[in-house]
Amino acid sequence: MSFAPIAAAVTRRLVRSSSFLTIVFCLTVWFASGLSAAPLTRPAIWSSTSQTWIGYEDLVKNLRRTDLVFLGELHDNPEHHKHRARLLEDLNRTNLHVVFEQLPSQESFVIPRAENSLLQHLQLKGFNDRAWEWPLHEPLFAAAQRIGLSVTGGNLLPGFGRRFLSDGSNAVPEGIKAVLEQAPLSAAALADLDAALIEGHCGHLPKSMLPIMRLVQQSTDISMVINALTSLPAVVIAGNGHVQKSFGMPHYANHLLRTRNVIAVGFLESPPLKAAVADSRSSTLSAVEIPAIGDQQLFDFIWVTTRIDREDPCKTPINFNHR
Repeated sequence: MSFAPIAAAVTRRLVRSSSFLTIVFCLTVWFASGLSAAPLTRPAIWSSTSQTWIGYEDLVKNLRRTDLVFLGELHDNPEHHKHRARLLEDLNRTNLHVVFEQLPSQESFVIPRAENSLLQHLQLKGFNDRAWEWPLHEPLFAAAQRIGLSVTGGNLLPGFGRRFLSDGSNAVPEGIKAVLEQAPLSAAALADLDAALIEGHCGHLPKSMLPIMRLVQQSTDISMVINALTSLPAVVIAGNGHVQKSFGMPHYANHLLRTRNVIAVGFLESPPLKAAVADSRSSTLSAVEIPAIGDQQLFDFIWVTTRIDREDPCKTPINFNHR
């Protein structure tokens, strides 16, 4: 059993709740960023540090100065992948390394512009196109291919899902186990993680499985961080649940890096306004509410996009016997 379907299912549901962010916005202004050829729709990007809405150029400047950048996502939102692909192109700098949650851990490689299609090459590297609903992530991999960025997978190797279920903590690789012991989550962070896992499984996660799913989440986070640290500067592409600061990758990265810069960018959704106006004459977007304090505590920057139409993820029962 590949771990990818478990990771996809857990993280896809982990932060989908509409209560995760209550914010009103409207993106109707076009502008040229000066960073890429085509104009971007004016984004709603909130800086949790400066407590202000910032422009795309400001976000890029901040991320260019950072050793390790975590870019979140809601896995099924195409806009999140397109925006992050644009960021990869504009963040391109010497020796930039990209770690994908969507690939298993492995040696770094450059995606060739060869006879095989992009998908075929990724499949050879362990990409599960069904689990990750290809072609949703195609813009990101295509950007890395086009620029010639060094790429690696960050997820646990195939087969670890079954080992966690059968062997529990004994299945944790030694390097990951050491970080778990050296950088334990606080009681509050563990409570946040447990609540997110339960909510992510629509309230149906058996209590007996909670410790295992917690271990899966933490081990995956640490695996991605370890892979990112093999070469800095690095960008990690993963779900918002992995990127957020309460119990996600930034916690372990800050422990391992200590003096280096780490930034987490969350990509969230908001329902569109039926009638709203953005002031095209200024850098301020009107009709945009400031993100809730709780959301600001999770991410250094919050990029808000329109909520996509989707079916209730809890309509389909989860069969834990096949995980």
